[in-house]
Amino acid sequence: MTPIVSGELPEQKAKGIPLTRQTNEAKDSGLVICAKNARHESSPQRFLSKVDVEKAMERFPDPPVLSPFDNRPRYVLSASPGSVRISQHDPKLEGKRIENWQPRKPVVSWSDKSRSRMVERLATLDYSPFDIEGTTLAFLTLTYPGDWLAVASTASDSKKHLRALQKRFERSFGRPFFAVWKMEFQHRGAPHFHLLAPIPIGVQFHEWLSIAWTEIVNHPNPEEKAKHLLAGTGTDYAKGINADNPQRISFYFSKHSSANKGPKEYQNIPPTEWIEAGSVGRFWGYWGLKTAISRKGISDENALFVARALRRWQRAQRKIVIRKVWRTHQKTGVIYQRKIPRKEKIYTGAMAFRILPNGTQMIEQLGDYLSGLNKPPEQNDDYA
Repeated sequence: MTPIVSGELPEQKAKGIPLTRQTNEAKDSGLVICAKNARHESSPQRFLSKVDVEKAMERFPDPPVLSPFDNRPRYVLSASPGSVRISQHDPKLEGKRIENWQPRKPVVSWSDKSRSRMVERLATLDYSPFDIEGTTLAFLTLTYPGDWLAVASTASDSKKHLRALQKRFERSFGRPFFAVWKMEFQHRGAPHFHLLAPIPIGVQFHEWLSIAWTEIVNHPNPEEKAKHLLAGTGTDYAKGINADNPQRISFYFSKHSSANKGPKEYQNIPPTEWIEAGSVGRFWGYWGLKTAISRKGISDENALFVARALRRWQRAQRKIVIRKVWRTHQKTGVIYQRKIPRKEKIYTGAMAFRILPNGTQMIEQLGDYLSGLNKPPEQNDDYA
């Protein structure tokens, strides 16, 4: 058997590596990655930064000045590249210690609240570090061999493998590894990771990834190690190019665009071996990215207007889909299936929180409209 060589840069690694399996870099997606289709020349900046969000918030009208003795709850508008939120802030609670605080318990399951937190956080991240010259976005998949318990008997072992891949990438390519990752599980119980990250163009990155991940996992069985080298990783450029806004990124990692459970919910059920060990650890995370949230106080009237506008926008995005439902014949009592049109369910969140493809655009439009309403008639363009 041909030995597995050390994972080095593509131009430095030895030749003759038995990577007989064709990767899905160009075969599955039908793309040939080059500088033109990997990065749009007309708009080199694909993602919004916190500076863009703060600039959009400047167009929103300021709240009225309240008396220092007025302790009424005030409304706060929070905007990010992919979300808009209206929250209620009570000045009476400032500086007070939260009672009945408890430390975080060990993570042993995936809940609806976990999904909501992940979708909300991924929509508020600043993805501008993904805009790196000479790179293109890609979805990476990292799997384990058939006998996965021999190398990942606990969740800690698996997270050490993921962290080792991050460090090896930074050493090999000389830059931080910006990425979003999600841990899932197969039917056989084996964990696998999905990552979205900017990867370099002009190098055989998939081969580097296969070698690096195989050496990090380092299965003791030579046959399992050889199979893992051929089928242990995946690189999808097509999905990476389509992930052009925070909403798509957050919905992809949730596997569906609804807060309800989808057909792939089984991938969030951890194996019993990990649960019995005490903790599954984090299901998701991100490297090198920060939140890009800008907050501003608004009046009660403007808060009500923004909340209504967000709800109406959400209803307008719902599409008509054909669903199969069960019906019972009233005369015969026979149960049968029929197809009926239904409005597709999408992630709704709270009453005044929405995930958008472009949060700054929504804030700019609402701010311009409210600023026009607040102007005196002689300063309004409609009365010019």
